[in-house]
Amino acid sequence: MKVLRTPGERFKNLKGFPFEPNYAEVPDGEGGRLRIHYVDEGPRNADPVLLMHGEPSWSFLYRKMIPIFLRAGHRAVAPDLIGFGRSDDPAAPANRQAWEVLSRFEKPFLTAFSDGDPITRGGEQIFQKRVRGAKGQPHTVIEGGGHFLQEDRGEEFARVVIDFMIRTPLQAGKFGEESECSL
Repeated sequence: MKVLRTPGERFKNLKGFPFEPNYAEVPDGEGGRLRIHYVDEGPRNADPVLLMHGEPSWSFLYRKMIPIFLRAGHRAVAPDLIGFGRSDDPAAPANRQAWEVLSRFEKPFLTAFSDGDPITRGGEQIFQKRVRGAKGQPHTVIEGGGHFLQEDRGEEFARVVIDFMIRTPLQAGKFGEESECSL
């Protein structure tokens, strides 16, 4: 597989993004490996907050939220999905089946959307229907945010996540125990 990699110097001196880069390798599906970047801040043994971005974005989107999670005593992990941010980018489009992956989640799943985004408005209904862990969970609407809620209302959104974590403590072992690729 032909892979594109953005030079590291392109990411220097990003305002509000002082986080050190971390990298792991994942299978590319064709016998090779792809490098995936992730932010990993806070104590390794703290309760983790996994921050997954959508298209077209990367871990930079969470720069306002990560410090709030750290002050609350959590570990913040924000990967750049393959093809985004500091992660490798397959030259040909990768086969991404996000809904199939999300539909497997059975643990409680937070849904939070902005009231001001016509693209995601009503999205909680789809999540609560298709993602097992979102069924029966309260849905949060954050007023005054846009499509990138993390950017527009990042600090408020982080507090919503922390409150969710307090209400829904971890039910199984520590982060990464059952993962193929522990970060």
